[in-house]
Amino acid sequence: MLWTINIICGMLSSILLLFRTRLVVWIAFISAVSMFLLAAIGFIFMKRWEALGTFVSLFDIGLLILTWTFYFYCRHLKKKRILK
Repeated sequence: MLWTINIICGMLSSILLLFRTRLVVWIAFISAVSMFLLAAIGFIFMKRWEALGTFVSLFDIGLLILTWTFYFYCRHLKKKRILK
């Protein structure tokens, strides 16, 4: 369920950013939180690092960082009043 929320909100937030709507900030936040929870569950409880190896785990961490960066970028655009 977290994966589905992350994928849908990630795609939706990218599309909404094209229309410059303020709603994109909340949707990007939901996507970032769901990805963080998914990564936390995977790494802490399911030993994802051991199961999939270093490269895949670092790739997932990179995607997590990019997702949070996108959220902070959208928040910055809202503060600058670029988003309507």
